[in-house]
Parts: sequence; C-alpha cells; structure tokens
Amino acid sequence: MLRFLTSRLAAPGSWRSKLTFPDPEHLAQLAGALAERSADSTDLSREFSAYVSSIRIVGHISKLTRPNRLCQMNQALCQQLRALTPADVTLLDLGGSDGVTTLELVEHLEAELGVEVRAWMLDLYVRLLRYARGGVVEYRMADGAPIMLRVGPVGLQLSSLASTRDPVSRILGRLYLGRARFRQSMPLDGSISLINPHVTRDRRIAVTEWNALERNSELIDRATVARASNILNRVYFSDDQILCAAGHLHAYLHEGGLLVISRNRSEQCEELEAGSIWRKEGDRFLPLENVGGGSEVADLIENFRADSTSARAAQQGLGIESA
Repeated sequence: MLRFLTSRLAAPGSWRSKLTFPDPEHLAQLAGALAERSADSTDLSREFSAYVSSIRIVGHISKLTRPNRLCQMNQALCQQLRALTPADVTLLDLGGSDGVTTLELVEHLEAELGVEVRAWMLDLYVRLLRYARGGVVEYRMADGAPIMLRVGPVGLQLSSLASTRDPVSRILGRLYLGRARFRQSMPLDGSISLINPHVTRDRRIAVTEWNALERNSELIDRATVARASNILNRVYFSDDQILCAAGHLHAYLHEGGLLVISRNRSEQCEELEAGSIWRKEGDRFLPLENVGGGSEVADLIENFRADSTSARAAQQGLGIESA
C-alpha cells in the first residue's frame, strides 16, 4: 500500500489510517526519548510498542505487542513456580517482540517469588536496516526481507504486496523489487532498533537475534522456564515446525522446567489470553494448567517426544522466519 508517512499513529479504521503509515524513523526518536527517561515513561513505552506493532514483516506476520498483554499467563506461571520453590529463575522468552512483556514477566516473578530472575529474549526480528541511494530509502529486516520503500514523505509497504488489493501499489512494488541491481547497490545507511531501550539496558535481560527453528547450543539445559507467547501457532508455523521449535525448547529446559505456550485472540473488540503450561519430564512435556481454554497447539505438545521430533526435524531440514 502506498501512503504518506507520519509520526502520529492513526486510530484503526479512521480516515487517517487509510492515508498514512507510521514513519519508521520515528522509532529512533522514541527510543532516544525513552533512553533519557527512567521514570514516567509509560506513555512513551506504549507508543513505542504500538509503532513496533505497526510493522508487518512478511505476509501476515507482524510484531504485535503492548504492555500488560500477558497478565493471566504470568499469574498462572507464577503459581506453578511458587510450588517448585526455586532458588532463582532463568527465563527463556521466544519471540519477545519489543521486549516489554519479557521485562514485565521478570519484574513480576521477582516481586511475587522474591528470587533473582535472569532472562534471554530470542527474536529473529530485532532491528530494521536502512539502505539508501539518492532520495530512495528501503527498510529491510536483517535477513533481507523488504519491509518498506520510502521516497520523501511517501512510503510503499513492500511486505504486504502479495495480499494488497491496491493494484497501483502492487505494480509499483513489483517494478521496484525487480530492479535487483539497483537494490544491491544501495549501501547500508543505518539501523533502527525494534527493542524498547528499557529492555536493552536492563542487565537481567539478554536480547539475542535468533530463529525459532535453529538450536542455540549455548542455551541447552539452562532454563527454568521457556515461554513462547503469540509465536508458536498454526498461522505462522506448520505442525512439523511447531514440533521442531518445541524440541529446541525442550533442550533448553532443565529437567522439571516449565514450558508456557499461549496466544492472544480478539473477540468483540477485546483481547483474550489462551495458553497452557507443561513440565518437562524425560523426553516429554506433562500438562499442568490451562488458561482461557488452553493452547491451540496443546495436542502437538502433549504428543511430543524429544528423540523422534529431533530425528524428523533433521531429516526434513525445517526452517522458517520466526515472528
């Protein structure tokens, strides 16, 4: 879609939302303002999250996020951990988006359990790369996925060309993407972080750019809790890919560690949480608790077996861009 770029977020369904896109450059300005303020920054954090949520990665994948989005699952997890009486907690948060929900969980667990909490936040999309030549700017993800073309105050969303119903945008976008030599000649002009500055400067949290379907050997057997909220669902992944990711999470968890998988769904203008908690036991996950009807992939997780899943994943060479 072809629209004017603005630093003001438009209300969904308003006339402004049909004419404008959030300007990616405003993210850098918000990040600078957040970095300067350690208190009274709730509104800025919400605006930063809303800007990050406006970025469509490819097709239907977005980085939807906002503060206080996972309160019910956080409470349920806290109750399960309280029964384990851990001396400390190591959290692995897969697909943490801008990191605000990771920070909220760390703070919630420390306040409720009175223990030290450390976290790894893994997300494939943690920055936008800016490429520029002349008056043309293209924003891409680190894996090369094109996000937006900018010429002056006008932006063309490249990540939604396959789904847009606007023939003009589709034609212009395809013409631009077809200029491979020009695009390859564009020098890297900068990087825009998609992570809230309050998260990046928090010593309890380590942010890692990582694909959900690749195993990180440094994390094996190190996590007390592994959480995958709003990422391991059948909109983004096939069943085999979900099992592949579950195999990696199983490897990251201590024996007896907890796995949390949830998804927020919209019903009648309200966002509801639905998820499940399991305990790692041997080569499987044992169910402990459901919230809001449970996870949509509960059947896969409860039939998961570590050895068979790892073998199938290796044979198929599964890979996907995580959300």
